[in-house]
Amino acid sequence: MNLYLYRNTKDKRYLDKGIGSDNPSAEASARLATLPCNFFGDVSYTDPVFEISYSANWWHANYCWCDDTERWYFINDITYSNNRMYLHCHVDVLMTYRQYLREQVVLSSRNTTHNNHYLQDDRFKSLAMPCSFMKWFTYDGTGSAFSMDVQEFLLCCVGDVDEEEESS
Repeated sequence: MNLYLYRNTKDKRYLDKGIGSDNPSAEASARLATLPCNFFGDVSYTDPVFEISYSANWWHANYCWCDDTERWYFINDITYSNNRMYLHCHVDVLMTYRQYLREQVVLSSRNTTHNNHYLQDDRFKSLAMPCSFMKWFTYDGTGSAFSMDVQEFLLCCVGDVDEEEESS
């Protein structure tokens, strides 16, 4: 089993980290080292510990690919004992399953051309231009929708989207 070590400079919330099989030449140039490894302790696919021989040329690596598990991992911690290195990792599900995620058909709550007003969205702003007036309804005795003994209110709200806020 081999471990391919990289230096990841992108935020962990990004789907693509700028390395990987989508761009083989970029992946090869970004690779710091390829090292044989073994699992250490209990085998976990989400939080594995990889045991490798000591090597000093990849200390700034913070990201890796394991060809045995076929997953991308963040390197959370590196420990050293008896001339052996232990890489404590955590799976990057976004990068590992990025192709499957791209192929999904989903309902998007934010879109550049259409906003769904039924979904709560704190980034979508509308203009608030209060305009109020009062109209009294009188009962004419011919079956009006408003009765004299019950006080009823009619509230109507109409809004518009601020063009400047929408473009940002």
